[in-house]
Amino acid sequence: GGLPAALLLAGVGTVVCSLWPVPESLTLLVADLFYRRVAEAGDTVDVVRTLRLCAAELRGMTHTQARARLLALRALTPAPAQRFMLEAAASRLQGGPEQPYAHPVHWAAFFAVGAPQIRFTARRRSARRAPR
Repeated sequence: GGLPAALLLAGVGTVVCSLWPVPESLTLLVADLFYRRVAEAGDTVDVVRTLRLCAAELRGMTHTQARARLLALRALTPAPAQRFMLEAAASRLQGGPEQPYAHPVHWAAFFAVGAPQIRFTARRRSARRAPR
């Protein structure tokens, strides 16, 4: 039910969502990991497998890696409130456990409903091949 069901009824093929409330900074980390993998993928993305790989990467991420990624996201964020949130989340990682997201409460919330794979159009393929 809820928003994922409404999106599926509206015609969205696949929805990635969480089973329980997750801090915004953690959601941003997962989204960053997920969309990096999607950008590197070919014409078809296995969403379930991609989420599993993101969970594994998050579980093994050190506090130094997580802090660096949060600060990199902060640098890309124009909104002051979100910049502050990301900086605060990065600061909280200092002096904490070596792998701050190893516990399932951090990575197991995310799942996909709908089609397990996304197939991209020829337009995306040609855009990916264009020189930058």
